[in-house]
Amino acid sequence: MTPQQRAALNGLIAPASMTTEQEAAIDLYLDANNRNDVRIAELLSAAKPRAVVVGQTITTRGAAARFPALGGLPRSLSFEAATMALENFAAAGASSPDLLTKLLARAVTRQLEGFGRLGLDFGEPELRTMLDLLTTVPSTEAPVLTVAQAAGFKALAEMYVPFSVDAVSRALNVAEGRMTL
Repeated sequence: MTPQQRAALNGLIAPASMTTEQEAAIDLYLDANNRNDVRIAELLSAAKPRAVVVGQTITTRGAAARFPALGGLPRSLSFEAATMALENFAAAGASSPDLLTKLLARAVTRQLEGFGRLGLDFGEPELRTMLDLLTTVPSTEAPVLTVAQAAGFKALAEMYVPFSVDAVSRALNVAEGRMTL
């Protein structure tokens, strides 16, 4: 990889910059006679953070189809296991002597009711905070949700936005002197 190519690709992903591992992987596809811009765009995109979408309502049906497979279970059963953990906590926590547990149980109950009727916006910051909190509830014997389950719910609002092949091609063509802007 030439310094010009490195600068061009780093310009695409700014303010981040490529890791040594990314550079080594991309270098394999920079052959002057057979450059593979599709693969380069894929490698750059793989490290790109997912965008969180706020305002997108996800129903239980959509969530079951998109929830990640966890613990050897398929997507739909992983979703059911996480939802069951929330339902069990909501039922048991409602009668807890601990105020925080009782409040969280009420909040979970309301969220589950809304989820069942209209869906939920998993990009909403307060809901994302509550999901994180449910991985560390101090008054319960074990976390309500595992970190992976909370991440699974939050991922329902995250969208993969890859770098376009055209942008990679344009940047590299300019860097290699094949094109001017």
